[in-house]
Amino acid sequence: MLPIIRSSNVTWSNWSGNVHAKPDIFHYPSTIQEVQQIVDSCRIRRKTLKVIGAGHSFSAVAKPDDEALSLYEMRGLLSVDLPAMEATFWAGTYLYEAAPLLASVGMAFENMGDIQQQTIAGAISTGTHGTGIRFASLSDQVVAWTWVDGNGQVRHHRRRDDDLSKALSVSLGLLGVLVKVTIRTVPLYSLTVKNERKPFQQAKEEWSTELLEQRHLEWFYFPGSDTVQVKTMNETPLTKQHWRSKSMDFVKEGIIETVGFKVMSEMVRLKPRLAKKMTHIAASAIPNGTKSGYYHEILPTPRLVRFTECEYGIPLARFQPCMEEMHKF
Repeated sequence: MLPIIRSSNVTWSNWSGNVHAKPDIFHYPSTIQEVQQIVDSCRIRRKTLKVIGAGHSFSAVAKPDDEALSLYEMRGLLSVDLPAMEATFWAGTYLYEAAPLLASVGMAFENMGDIQQQTIAGAISTGTHGTGIRFASLSDQVVAWTWVDGNGQVRHHRRRDDDLSKALSVSLGLLGVLVKVTIRTVPLYSLTVKNERKPFQQAKEEWSTELLEQRHLEWFYFPGSDTVQVKTMNETPLTKQHWRSKSMDFVKEGIIETVGFKVMSEMVRLKPRLAKKMTHIAASAIPNGTKSGYYHEILPTPRLVRFTECEYGIPLARFQPCMEEMHKF
């Protein structure tokens, strides 16, 4: 008997809560064979099937129509190949679970994003990325995929320079249900992060040099103010983040900053004329300081407030002119 929930009253929503759905059936397979049966059943009955993952996409890409499939029961580290520095995971494993599992065997993701709530399958399939000019998206770290196609057949593919590898890298679920992935890893490493408030012109002039010299460079620009938060990260001798530093991060970044910005955003939404004042308050509150720890303790940021965002891609050569034009307003 397949693990399913049949209910027209169960509502699914994505992480940020801006997309909702009421699929007829929720499937919770625990084996590849069960995934095959579910896919085959939907094909025969002409029902659509959507893998919902963690629902972290702000778009409706994971919105289920007829039936929904969760890989929640297919999580964990399956195997490691230390000589090849490769690790195989169930595709439903959350990133916040995967990184510590890799660390326990001395391995690490080459890079991670600011948020770690996604499943590996979802992060790979939607092009999730981190910062750092030397690194590609998380999907670039995948060396092999196992998935169940639309006919219920199990497929395997090892990365090479071919069209299928390119399609699997950011598939948006179009090729089937991803069930296992093998990741190319690196030895476990630590990072030191440095936060600084800088005047806009200074930050802009230093940007092109910093971009190449720092492992990670992030800008947090506050329109209407002259302040930029410049965040840099570089490798440091292997060290775990102290529990006191973790606790302070949770309070400062997870509660004070995140919730504080949420409150200010709501105030501006209700009274737009407060925008400039709130921006200046936010810019002046950005802390200076440093901290160190394992990469997966430093790269992701606690998120106690859920939000909706969009991203725009700007050609690298146009970044500075684009920022100058924005700053004029």
